[in-house]
Amino acid sequence: MNTTLLARPTTSRARQISADEYWRMSKVGFFNDQRVEFIGDEIVEKPPQSNWHAVGIIRVQVALGEAFGEHY
Repeated sequence: MNTTLLARPTTSRARQISADEYWRMSKVGFFNDQRVEFIGDEIVEKPPQSNWHAVGIIRVQVALGEAFGEHY
């Protein structure tokens, strides 16, 4: 039996970025077609939005529009 072991990296190379760097990357299209957000000093991939979440957002928008005016 031939068993091949794959070497795992012993260290990862993560680099903290600033908010300015994140916005510059976003502005030039680095994150196109990706759902990401900047939290703290990390870029985090966002999961797809579910239908229930979308419905909730729409209902909140309607309620706030009725309470405070459409363009508030």
